[in-house]
Amino acid sequence: MPEYLSPGVYVEEVSTGPKPISFAPTSVTGFVGFAQKGPFNKPTLVTNWTQFVQKFGSFTPGTFLAYAVYGFFQEGGSRCYVLRIGGEGKSADPTAASLPLGALRIFAKTPGAVGRQISVMVDKGETDDKITVTIKKADQEEKFANVTLQEAINQINEKSQFVKAEVDPAGNNALPAPSPKGKSSNLMGGSGSAADVPVSSTNIGPIKFSATVGGMEANTTTARLFHPEEIGNKVPFGQLVIERGKKTEKFNNVNLDDPASIVDLINNGNEQMGISASELVRAELSGSSDPIVPKLYYFTGVSLAKAKDFTGDKSLPEHTGFDAFEEFEDISIVCCPDLMAGVRLVNGKVHPDDLEMIKNVQTAMIAHCEKMHYRVAVLDAPPNMNPQELRAWRRGEQEFKGTGANYDSDKAALYYPWIKIADPVSGKQIPAPPSAYMAGIYGRNDQNRGVHKAPANEVIRSAVGVVYNCTKGENDVLYGSESCNVNVIREFPGRGIRVWGARTLASDPEWKYLNVRRLFNMVEKSVGDSTHWTVFEPNDFDLWQRLKRDVSAFLTICWREGMLFGRTAGESFFVKCDEETNPRELIDQGRLTCEIGICPSKPAEFVVFRIGQWDGGTSVAE
Repeated sequence: MPEYLSPGVYVEEVSTGPKPISFAPTSVTGFVGFAQKGPFNKPTLVTNWTQFVQKFGSFTPGTFLAYAVYGFFQEGGSRCYVLRIGGEGKSADPTAASLPLGALRIFAKTPGAVGRQISVMVDKGETDDKITVTIKKADQEEKFANVTLQEAINQINEKSQFVKAEVDPAGNNALPAPSPKGKSSNLMGGSGSAADVPVSSTNIGPIKFSATVGGMEANTTTARLFHPEEIGNKVPFGQLVIERGKKTEKFNNVNLDDPASIVDLINNGNEQMGISASELVRAELSGSSDPIVPKLYYFTGVSLAKAKDFTGDKSLPEHTGFDAFEEFEDISIVCCPDLMAGVRLVNGKVHPDDLEMIKNVQTAMIAHCEKMHYRVAVLDAPPNMNPQELRAWRRGEQEFKGTGANYDSDKAALYYPWIKIADPVSGKQIPAPPSAYMAGIYGRNDQNRGVHKAPANEVIRSAVGVVYNCTKGENDVLYGSESCNVNVIREFPGRGIRVWGARTLASDPEWKYLNVRRLFNMVEKSVGDSTHWTVFEPNDFDLWQRLKRDVSAFLTICWREGMLFGRTAGESFFVKCDEETNPRELIDQGRLTCEIGICPSKPAEFVVFRIGQWDGGTSVAE
């Protein structure tokens, strides 16, 4: 209380006006995944695609994070935090993959396992003291022709986008030997996993085929062996087709009765027949007596993704994985597109160990969102599942007992199937998990209509197709049958590819709708963040009235925006803060209670027109 000790005029400022409640952000998304570069386990704010490229690099075949962030902004997202995983925690010292070639050592410019995607091939130069070095990464190639050892180092360091070079003392000044028959070698090592490249392989009878690249990209390799009668050849001469990404290799007239000749053809080619050695795979005899069966073979191997990369390594002193998002309170959506990046397919089906990892990580995602209270997890269905299998996986039935998604939470939404997008790298259509695109649609929907509008019946701008187009009957089974609550993405003739569902994974009907859950998240966080001024104020009638005034003003705005159901503001909400909610015994405990009730608007999922015959009758007037 001010003192008045001498006569005079005293001017005092008194706070009598309202303290407006600001709307909390509803579409800031946290992404977790693998990137070409950037800090490990440090959430970084990204507001556009250019920033992502500058901080984390561009598209990487075999991973989904870059595609996810690109799609997020394409669909209408505005802000996100990106968390790069794959390192050994913040305390790790990232190292680059490298390759020794005589006295020349090549290093990837980007630290981490991503450097393993770079291959190097050495050819002879015009003279004995010169070489030609060819560096490849995906579809891009750099060639340094007819250079000495020192010239190669200088030109690579000056011009290469992917690698740097230096003299290797262990090479004893030896000029790099030419690569055997044009065979390139991949860089090895790099921080974030084991020193050797994880090998993805498949067995065709007694022959073991191994991918020439490591990590997640290797798992996209396939080998198709055609029976001689399928291609019009004489027995036993079939055809072997190997594919990875947009690269395809065909080996005609392979002798199915002579495995050793197939191994030699794959590894060394045949100059007389004009067939080059494979760049995609290597082959060796495994010693098995299994017969060679013509069919499609999928490569499986070691995934770079580990559950603790996503969920957080509790043995480290710093926060990693989802735990690192806890200090960023403006995040309201969590996505993990790269959870599906290392998934192994066995005969076209997801490996049981990977299904178990998917369940563990998605369970941790939901637990994180429940803990943070104002977040929702957007989940992807596993790849290569038809609706019947997806339903069994969602309910944890049949072969999916123990690995199924038997979740029950209003803080999560599940989308199926995967969508097809145009790959900016290869130009081909590739499958992609939909979660990040859904997060972008949430942002677009919130900006154009409001968080109260269900994020459904919205066109997916980035999609050029769906991996599986559900029928209405399949949609019925996945969406409304026995609390499956799977939000289906469908392709409608003349209406594009649309999100056709907006439910959470909750069994409680009160929290069935995703827009209701997100509306309450927004209201609760907005009120909580904007009323800190009340703490330590005198807990009396004056404070109760001011608090009621501010909350009522905020909810009135919500009603006017169409967020609440009711013909009048009084029908759509109530705010009670008086002697009844704050009896003396609670005041003595330092507590102030304000009861708020809101009537959310809910989506019209089932629009029914009842049409019948009407006999209008006649009338006579004089």
